[in-house]
Amino acid sequence: PARSYETVLTWAQLDAWVQKLENAPMTALDTETDSLDPMAARLVGLSFAVTPNEAAYVPLAHDGPDAPAQLPLPDVLARLRPWLENPKAAKTGQNIKYDLHVLENQGIHVEGYVHDTMLQSYVLDAHLSHSLEKLAERHLNRRGLSYEALCGKGVHQIAFSQVDVAQATVYSGEDSDMTLGVQAVLLPRLAASPDMSRVYQDIEMPTCRI
Repeated sequence: PARSYETVLTWAQLDAWVQKLENAPMTALDTETDSLDPMAARLVGLSFAVTPNEAAYVPLAHDGPDAPAQLPLPDVLARLRPWLENPKAAKTGQNIKYDLHVLENQGIHVEGYVHDTMLQSYVLDAHLSHSLEKLAERHLNRRGLSYEALCGKGVHQIAFSQVDVAQATVYSGEDSDMTLGVQAVLLPRLAASPDMSRVYQDIEMPTCRI
């Protein structure tokens, strides 16, 4: 299927996406940062997906040599805050604990996270890998752009803020899009098992807030 991932560089684009987010029954949300440590990570961009094969990436702190002018981070977060902090706006993610920390450090207390694909996978298939890369391969037969293909590895690895914005849009858009797709496969499996569903809903989801 054709995939459409949009780079959001204007207020008109952002406003159009905020409308989509506010009307969506479920949104996959992903943060891009410059560190694996959520307490030290600087927010570089955000992506969203509300329907399969479509996503948006909002670059916020790309500073590579060809980086375009980007919307100012504080103003973008102010625009998104009502949706991010709305408990009725259903959200999903992959390893939401990380994104919760990153956004909390920006003064945003995200509400409405109802699902986490990493935890769904952990409850259903504890013995397998739960990275989004592996989940997409296993459940969607998809291989996304890898972090190493984007940033290199070892001493030559660049920070995500140095990544070309068009490439970052594909990478982050895929993350949100694939999260939405993986969830569509895993949720019915959970629903079919009351015991698994209870472990996920009553134990795993609440404790990821701790």
